[in-house]
Amino acid sequence: MRKRVLGLLSVMIGLSAFGQKDPVVMAVGDEQVTISEFSQIFFKNYKKSTVSKEDLDEYLVLFERFKLKVLEAKSRGMDEDPKFKKELEGYRKQLVRPYMADKEMNQQLVDEAYERMKTEVRASHIMVRCDENAAPEDTLVAYNKAMNIWARVIENEQSFEEIAKGKGGSEDPSAQSNGGDLGFFTAFDMVYPFESAVYEMEVGEVTDKPVRTRYGYHIIKKTDERPARGEIRAAHILIANDPNNTENPEGESKINEIYKLLQDGGEFSELAKKYSDDKKFGMKGGELPRFGTGKMIPEFEEVAFSLKNDGDYSKPFKTSFGWHIVKRLEYFPIPSKEEALSSIETKIKRDTRSNKSKVSFLAKLKKQYNFTETGKHLQAVDLLDTNIFEGKWENPGSTDPGQIQIFSFADKKYTLDDFLSYLESKQRRQRPVELNAYVEDKYKFYVDGEITAYEESQLETKYPEFAALMKEYEEGILLFEITEQEVWGKAQKDSAGLAQFYEAHKNEFMWKDRVEAEIYRCDNAKTAKLVRKLVKKNKTPKEIMDKVNADSKLKVSRESGKFERDSREFLAEVKKGVSKPIKSGENYYVVSVLREMPAGPKLLNEARGPIIAKYQEQLEEEWIKELKSKYTVKVNKDVLYTLIKE
Repeated sequence: MRKRVLGLLSVMIGLSAFGQKDPVVMAVGDEQVTISEFSQIFFKNYKKSTVSKEDLDEYLVLFERFKLKVLEAKSRGMDEDPKFKKELEGYRKQLVRPYMADKEMNQQLVDEAYERMKTEVRASHIMVRCDENAAPEDTLVAYNKAMNIWARVIENEQSFEEIAKGKGGSEDPSAQSNGGDLGFFTAFDMVYPFESAVYEMEVGEVTDKPVRTRYGYHIIKKTDERPARGEIRAAHILIANDPNNTENPEGESKINEIYKLLQDGGEFSELAKKYSDDKKFGMKGGELPRFGTGKMIPEFEEVAFSLKNDGDYSKPFKTSFGWHIVKRLEYFPIPSKEEALSSIETKIKRDTRSNKSKVSFLAKLKKQYNFTETGKHLQAVDLLDTNIFEGKWENPGSTDPGQIQIFSFADKKYTLDDFLSYLESKQRRQRPVELNAYVEDKYKFYVDGEITAYEESQLETKYPEFAALMKEYEEGILLFEITEQEVWGKAQKDSAGLAQFYEAHKNEFMWKDRVEAEIYRCDNAKTAKLVRKLVKKNKTPKEIMDKVNADSKLKVSRESGKFERDSREFLAEVKKGVSKPIKSGENYYVVSVLREMPAGPKLLNEARGPIIAKYQEQLEEEWIKELKSKYTVKVNKDVLYTLIKE
């Protein structure tokens, strides 16, 4: 689905339309489209500063086709399908999120995160595992263990690292190799409680008590901090480790050869394309996605960030992946708050710190809707028994059914019976806890859930733009589903129709002149002559590669297959047999042509994707003709042209 982006003009038109008469610009069958609905969608897709009659008429054609398809979907009852309703509800849950948070608190979280992003901190920790939903007695055991370790740290019984690695120390498995050292990190790299604890400490300080996160309890020591290093864009050449030889002497020899080629003036990106074992990025000249602290393995990061200038490259160095040479392409300092805003907001939504916004938002809703409570929810304790922890409790009803009010808001009253029904529906097998604590916990969830659900139910009324967005999503899903049935899926499944279409249009899907060949890329003319000699002696490709690359893995590489002649400059004139060495760019090529293949139509299985795409276009046009004959479309051009902007 498209992301909602409203221009100033669309906002002005949309808001005025909801407050004033909203004229109809189009009728498709029995469905009327107002100018506000049309303009909202139009200006999402139209970005020019002026609007002409021609622009509107052109877009109207697309809009009409869209509305015809949606109307047909509704006529088939697709909007009543349970699967459709479930999908739409899923989207709604995502769309309500911006409306269900405290914007002021969100801004505070943004400000806090940005300030932290300016500094990278380093810390070590000792962890005692404890599930976030652990029973109170298990939580107490974990807490007491954490406190005992904390006391050992404070008393300097041993070094922090020794305690972390020692018996009865950290339950983080990595502590055995790193002594609890987590390296440098910044905002959003750790869970929020852990992050906050470290940023609020001084270097050398240990937390004044164990810090609770969803993983357990942590004793944390802040060991260093530095100004944030920003991010870099870099490229690398990798000679991967031999899985059967951890020392990999051949890899070291090969990376040193490549390094010498660089020193002799070789182009980094070309050498990466030729020799890097990182296949994903090697074909892009070795260029990696932009990264900052904590995104790569530490030894790689340290070398990359040690390069002082764009264009500098490192000496060969080893990591757990193999041998690397890294080149700095571009450096990016910490962005301004405005530049980082979108990224920070997205990360906050995915992070537990967003709970602070939810808590604040619920408090504001309670005030807005005049929330009041009586405290009588605790009467539920007398009606519960331990069967509730087995998921077998049966609701007896209150002693005064429906009359014992426990809270109210927005003129809605909730009784003890309502709460008892909620408890019955939510019960499950769990460890027994004290009944008062159980009721208080469930009561909070019940209240918060009811207020949240009520607010969500009011969004279409409170926010016209939300109502419009929901309609857009509804129609978008219907459009996708019916087009899948009538066009996309049909083209995929209709093998007979596709074959018939191919026969009628196969001359539109042509191969150019091709050769079936073995192509050897050689580092110089001498190597190319040797390769040609071996090919003419009918040596196998493996025999050729082994012989020529015996003293250097960089002399020759090979590829085989069917190639269009114009795909490589040196293939233009080659004939069947073995070519003489051909110089192209910095390399020499020897081409062994096994078969010459003249231009001709591609087989259906050779061009299935493009053929299906063309067949879909035909099905689409035939379907639109049917819809236009089935539904009447009327357009009020006078209303439409009110959107003209000179």
